[in-house]
Amino acid sequence: LHQQLVQQDGLARHVATWTYDRRGPDLLVIRSLLTERATVEQVEAAINKQIERLATQGPTPAELNRV
Repeated sequence: LHQQLVQQDGLARHVATWTYDRRGPDLLVIRSLLTERATVEQVEAAINKQIERLATQGPTPAELNRV
């Protein structure tokens, strides 16, 4: 997500994600600091696209190795 929004598309200055690591259902938080040229709609669409990719394809082996 950081690679796409910050490095490739230049839509965000910073992206952070985290959970509260709770037992059972948890909350995934995605925080992004947009650049001046980005709109909330653009960044939201890019985030939703990545979530959909993870839901349908799962993480790549390279993504799993970074954890």
